[in-house]
Amino acid sequence: MTISYGDRPPRVSVRAIRSLAKTTETLHQTEKEGKTVALKCGRLTNGKVTWSRDTNGQRVDILTTHNGETTKHIADPDRRYDSQADLALTIVRVSQSDAGRYDCSGATVELSVTEETLHVSQTEGRIAVLHCGRLTKGPVTWSRDTNGQRVDILTTHNGQMTKHIADPDRRYGSGADLALTIRRVSQSDAGRYDCSGATVELSVTEETLHQTEKEGNTVALKCGRLTKGPVTWSRDTNGQRVDILTTHNGQTTKHITDPDRRYGSQADLVLTIFRVSQSDAGRYDCSGATVELSVTSGTGQPSTTPTAQRRTTKATETATATESSSGGTTRETLHQTEKEGNTVALKCGRLTKGPVTWSRDTNGQRVDILTTHNGETTKHIADPDRRYGSRKDPVLIIYGVSQSDAGRYDCSGATVELSVTEGKCESLYSLQ
Repeated sequence: MTISYGDRPPRVSVRAIRSLAKTTETLHQTEKEGKTVALKCGRLTNGKVTWSRDTNGQRVDILTTHNGETTKHIADPDRRYDSQADLALTIVRVSQSDAGRYDCSGATVELSVTEETLHVSQTEGRIAVLHCGRLTKGPVTWSRDTNGQRVDILTTHNGQMTKHIADPDRRYGSGADLALTIRRVSQSDAGRYDCSGATVELSVTEETLHQTEKEGNTVALKCGRLTKGPVTWSRDTNGQRVDILTTHNGQTTKHITDPDRRYGSQADLVLTIFRVSQSDAGRYDCSGATVELSVTSGTGQPSTTPTAQRRTTKATETATATESSSGGTTRETLHQTEKEGNTVALKCGRLTKGPVTWSRDTNGQRVDILTTHNGETTKHIADPDRRYGSRKDPVLIIYGVSQSDAGRYDCSGATVELSVTEGKCESLYSLQ
């Protein structure tokens, strides 16, 4: 028997229409990396619902929720998946790999995940700390875009770090908070860094130092906080960059003719200019800083009286202390003379509090002697005879000074040229 409906379509119940609508409802949702996303199961708010995901063309069940009870169907060691009373699927610390199609009884949800882009700016020579968005636990792998290629730097997990690149200078590190730290950051470090929770755009600005010196003196330009190279010093001349010299491991290679031997360098990467003149004023660049050098007229070094108490002995006439009246943010150069066998106190310029590290030039190398801070002294060399000491004001004290102690001493606030004359006499300074 054949049943014909004529021109009328078959009747479809309202319940069937609603059911059909529910099964074909597609929702679109977007969230940023590192945040928590909640995928709602269409208009369903109660019942038994199973959430699944399309993975490589296969349906993979994630969890089932019913009356507030959740049953997981996949391993979830980081507890990223969960459900709520309204049947929504929650994903904690969402990442790019979570993007895709999710299904439940009431809807299909297309999840898009956008990158979280953070912007960090740091000055050359300092430490840059890049945070992985809101992530606080790993594992996390930090990588960098280099010439269009992704280069993995390190992976951090539970405080343990594995490096994927050679890092002889130990510039890269990480801590328990998953941040990537870059020490002695330079212009070459600027760019895009990625981790599981964010993209970080790092900008590196030049460190600009200002230094002033009098004509005829010797000036030492420091390369910011850099202490090892290679470093190339250059100068802006008529809008052109002119390389002066490159220093590396105590070796100096000059790129300009220097018949008067006015340019040199030391183990600490400074550029030294002897007998500085007005024509030397200008901008100097190295890997760690830009230095603006000003040169004032007048030659020689004005005499000053040391602030330590002078004693009225005949020997005091042989000792003077002079300093460079630079007037800017430069290091002072002090000149001090003492007789053999006496106790000498070298003042760190105008500094009265630390921390301050005293060092000495020995065979072209910088050798740290001691660090003083708040009256506490830490020695960096063997001192069996206890000849070196300090006080709260952070002077360097040398007991029983000898000819071998003569030379150049450096601290944070000054450079001191110590001369030692023959013959013993009473000390110039009271150390009480």
